[in-house]
Amino acid sequence: KYSAGIALAVRGFVSYSSGHLGEALDDYTQLLASARARSNREHEGWARSFVVPVLLARNELEDAQRMTDAAMAILDQVDPLTVPVIHGTGSQARLRVGAIGEARASAEQALETIDSTPIFIYLAGFAGFMDTLLELWEAEPDPTSAGARELSELTRRGLKKMKTFAL
Repeated sequence: KYSAGIALAVRGFVSYSSGHLGEALDDYTQLLASARARSNREHEGWARSFVVPVLLARNELEDAQRMTDAAMAILDQVDPLTVPVIHGTGSQARLRVGAIGEARASAEQALETIDSTPIFIYLAGFAGFMDTLLELWEAEPDPTSAGARELSELTRRGLKKMKTFAL
């Protein structure tokens, strides 16, 4: 049963990465149902976390925000490896619903907790927090302000970490 959860998570990621959003959503829905049936909080957190980019791509913002909140409540306690993913993708969900402060805090949490260990699930976390930081930086009205300089530095740090991931 444990390996079935891993298989669904990997298959969902491959489906999402290849643009098959419906299949990815089905896989993550199955993973969530399986995790609940097995009382496996870690896999429940995975399902809720990994589905966020799929929901964002489908413009299902309320569901993405709901899954973000639920995943954060689980993963912060049971799976430190997935924390950067949910904070990275969660930053995008929060940004898209207009929660700018929460989006930035999540992006910074992802940046602080992500490692350069090249495990596939980190890709969504990297993409999430980098997209959020870049959008926030671009939205700064004064490029010389302290806020713009902070976002510039956070983005630079994120790119540096992302480069180690790519190697």
